[in-house]
Amino acid sequence: ISKISMDQSVKVTTADGKEYDAVVNYISAVADSSGSGININSLMGAGSGSGSTITAKVEIKNADRSVIIGMDVDLSAALDTKENVTLVPVEAIQYDNENGYYVFKYDEEEKIINRQTVLVGLFDGSSYEVLDGLSVGDKIVRAPTLTMEDGQSVVPKGFKSTIFDSAGN
Repeated sequence: ISKISMDQSVKVTTADGKEYDAVVNYISAVADSSGSGININSLMGAGSGSGSTITAKVEIKNADRSVIIGMDVDLSAALDTKENVTLVPVEAIQYDNENGYYVFKYDEEEKIINRQTVLVGLFDGSSYEVLDGLSVGDKIVRAPTLTMEDGQSVVPKGFKSTIFDSAGN
């Protein structure tokens, strides 16, 4: 929430799916646990659950009748931007409490998968930035099953889960 500022440009999505450009014109100085406002947990990628919220208000540019003053909407803002990063689809990233984040990397010579620890960075809602542990061109399992294990022999069928960069290369 500390990255949201006054006069910052944001996108507003209404309940019926319409998107509008908007500008932040109020941010409460006090967190509230009543449930109205921007949920700090969801902004940080922590998922659902109870948590405090910070009320923010925006001025919507070119609003039409579908916008109802006082209704909750979804806000999105570009908080961090990086170029030329290694990206991995969110469904490929696994996590355990002992070792942290990992993926299953495919070894083409041995035709097996190996559990590969990765260091993740930014998350855009569909992909994670990988800071360490993989290189562009590595092949990974896009959506591993719970029964997959390190060193397991696999025969990929139409294998197309190649690591890509932010330009899609």
